[in-house]
Order: sequence, then C-alpha cells, then structure tokens
Amino acid sequence: MENKKKMLKGQDIIYFPLKENQCFPSIKAATMEKLIIRLTHPTISDIDFRDTFLITYHAYLTSSELFEHLCKRYTSEDQKIKFRVVSVLKTWVEKGQYDFKDVKFRAKVQDFITNEIKEEFPSFMITFEKNKNISRQNLIPPSVVPPKKSLK
Repeated sequence: MENKKKMLKGQDIIYFPLKENQCFPSIKAATMEKLIIRLTHPTISDIDFRDTFLITYHAYLTSSELFEHLCKRYTSEDQKIKFRVVSVLKTWVEKGQYDFKDVKFRAKVQDFITNEIKEEFPSFMITFEKNKNISRQNLIPPSVVPPKKSLK
C-alpha cells in the first residue's frame, strides 16, 4: 500500500504504456476520484474499463460508496457526463443484480433514479424496473473459484 502512495505522489493517475492493439491505455494506479472520472468520461467510452471496474470495485469500495461517487459525478452540468453516469448505472443494474439485493440500498438508488434521472433519461426506468424482480431475489453470485477436487 505504501508503494502505491509513493507511486501516486504528485500524480492522480498512472498508465501502463499503450500497446499496439489498444485504443486506450490501461491504468496502473489511480486515485478513486480519477477512476470515477475515467469511468464516466464524456469523450472516452472504454467498455473494457467499465466492465472491469464494475467487476472489481468491491475490493476497494462498497456499493453505497460507488453509488455516492456516481451521484456526485451526475451533478455535473455536462450532459455527456450525465449520460456516461446513466450508462454506468444501467450496466451495473443489468450485470450486477447481486449488488442491489439490499432493500434499503435499492430504495436509495430508486429514489435517485426517480428524482434525478427519470426526467432527463426516461428509458433508464425501463431497465431499472425490468431488473427489479431479479435483484430482489436472494441471489448468490456465481463462484469464480473452481470447486476443490477430491484427493481420494
């Protein structure tokens, strides 16, 4: 952890060198603020980054913390940033149903969508409502660890 702090001293984001077949450089280290900015950037639509971020964010954020970061970013005056935030939320709701099984958290998200997003992006409500029944189930995420083999 101390090495990462030293690596970021004076910088908010560090990239790996761009490879020949890459459109966007991969992030080596970044502050949370810069990760959220990259995730919702108005001109960079990096689907691989978005999907990777949504799969791994649990290692350093709770669902509530991520949601708060996205809400804060949504307050931007830039419509493109708002659209990117909605796009991330849409993907998160569609692919991360397990994250929304908590009734209080889901209600908080629904309030935000109803009060902030619905008017500007009405089609998002369809996505959220469509996934409502799925996310209320007592879902168990699929294991990423292969089952142990018997040594017998």
